Amino acid sequence: MADATTTILALTKPEVTASDNTWGGKLNTNWDNADLLIAGITTISTTSGTDVLSTAEQLVRSIICDGTLVGNLTLQFDRKGVWYVQNATSGSYTLSVEFSGQSTPPTIVQGSSAIVLCDGAALCDVVASFDINGDIAFGTNKITGLGDATADTDALNRQAADARYLRMGTTSAKTFSDTPFTDSDAEGNRVTWDATGGACTHDLPAAATAGDGFRRTIVKIDASANDVTIDGNTTETINGATTFTLDHQWQGVVLRCDGSNWTIEAEIDDEVTTAEILDGTIVEADLADNAVTLAKMVHGTQGGILYYGASGAPTELAVGAAGQVLKSQGAAADPEWGNASWGTAIDSGTIQAGTEVEVTGIGGYSEIKVRWDAVSHDSGSNRTLQLVVGTGGTPTYVTSGYLAGVIEGGGDSNSTTAIPLIRTNQSSLDTIAGWLIFSDWDVAGQCDFHGRGSDTDGSDPCVIAGSENGTTARTAIKFQLSGSGNFDGSGTFEVFGR
Repeated sequence: MADATTTILALTKPEVTASDNTWGGKLNTNWDNADLLIAGITTISTTSGTDVLSTAEQLVRSIICDGTLVGNLTLQFDRKGVWYVQNATSGSYTLSVEFSGQSTPPTIVQGSSAIVLCDGAALCDVVASFDINGDIAFGTNKITGLGDATADTDALNRQAADARYLRMGTTSAKTFSDTPFTDSDAEGNRVTWDATGGACTHDLPAAATAGDGFRRTIVKIDASANDVTIDGNTTETINGATTFTLDHQWQGVVLRCDGSNWTIEAEIDDEVTTAEILDGTIVEADLADNAVTLAKMVHGTQGGILYYGASGAPTELAVGAAGQVLKSQGAAADPEWGNASWGTAIDSGTIQAGTEVEVTGIGGYSEIKVRWDAVSHDSGSNRTLQLVVGTGGTPTYVTSGYLAGVIEGGGDSNSTTAIPLIRTNQSSLDTIAGWLIFSDWDVAGQCDFHGRGSDTDGSDPCVIAGSENGTTARTAIKFQLSGSGNFDGSGTFEVFGR
C-alpha cells in the first residue's frame, strides 16, 4: 500500500508497516513543511501577469509581494486555506488574488495587508484588510459554499459595495453649515457636531443599507444651547423613537443598527441624573464649587428669607409686614422682622405720675429724636404738653429763646418759653402721641426742630416746628404740662440719637 497525504497541507502519511529505512526522511520533510507553515514567509517579486503559486509557496501562510509593478499582478491559489498577504509593491497597478478561473478577483490595496480566504473549489476572498492609515475593512457576509465543489461564483457572496469599515481613530467633523447632514457608511466611525451656528440635524442612513452590526458614534462638542437632532431614516427608530436629541456639550451616543432600526448601545454624558446616583445622595465632594444654580434651589414664598435655624438647617422666615426691616437678635436667636429704628436708642421709659419727666445724659449727637405715646393727664382744660431742653451735666433747663409753634385744626399755639407739642382741648383725661426731631443738637447755637402730634385716637392732629437759640450744647429734655395738671403715669417715651 502506497504512502498517503493529508487533505489540506499534503503532508506525507507513511504507509503502515512499510517505509523501512525511509520513514525518518519523510517525517523530517513533514516537520520542515510544518516549520514553514507556522513561521515561514514567501516573497513574490513577480511584476505583472498571473503568478500561479506553487505547492511550496502556498504551504507558507505569510506572503509578501514586493518590487515595482509594470502591469496588474494576480496571485492564483489552487487549494483551500487562509493566508496573510501584504502588498508591498510600488507602481500604478493592482494586486489581486483569485482561485483558478475566478471571474472577479478581489484586490489588495497597495501599502496594506489582507487576510485571504480560499474555498479550495472556486473562490478567493479578502475577508479583512489593514492599511497604513489604521483602517480595517471587514466583509459583512459569510462563506456559504466553502469546500462545496458545486458552489458557484456567488458562494462567498462577496459584494464590494457591501463592505463596512471600522475606522480606528478617525473622526468626521460637522458644523451648522453641514445641516441637514445625510449620513452614509463611508463616513468615519465617529461624527462630531459643532452646533454653535444653530440647531443641527444628523440623518442616519437607511438601516437596510447600513446592515446588521453597523455602528455610528455621534457627539455634540460645543457649549451652545443649540440641539443636535439624530433622525432615523423615514419611520426607522432609535430606541423606539424616530429621533434622539443631543442638547448639551460632550453628550453623545454609540448607535448600533440591526438592519431594520437603531439602538443606543452606549450613551456618553457628563451630566448625572438622580436615577444614576446609586445611593440617592450627593455629598459635598460630588459638587463643583459654584455649581448649583438658583433654579435648582428649593422654592419658597415671595418675600421670605432663608436663614439657619437652631439645628443648623436652612429655614424660611415668613414674610413680614410692609415697612418692616430684618433685625438680628444676636447669637443663638433667629432673626425677625421689626419696625425700623431711628439711629441709636439712648433711653426709654414711662412718663411717671407727676408734673414733669426728665431724660438726661443725651449729649454728643448731631440729631435727637423724641417719641411719646399714650401720655395722659388728670382733669383740667386746655392744657398743653410741652418739652424744654437742658444744658450741662446737671441740666439747667432753658425757659426762654424758643421760637416754637403748633399748627392744629383747633387753633395755633406759639411759645417762646417751651416747645408746645399739642394742646388738649379736653377738660378730663386725654391721651397724646407724637414725635419730634432736633437738628444741630450738640451745637452751641440755633437748634431747629420739627415733628407731629395728635391724640392717640388720631384726633387733634398738629404740626410742630421751630427753633431754640441757646448758646450751649444741649444734654437733656423734660416733658411738662402747662398749668397745674399732672401726668397720670400711663405714657411712654423713647429717645434716639445719631
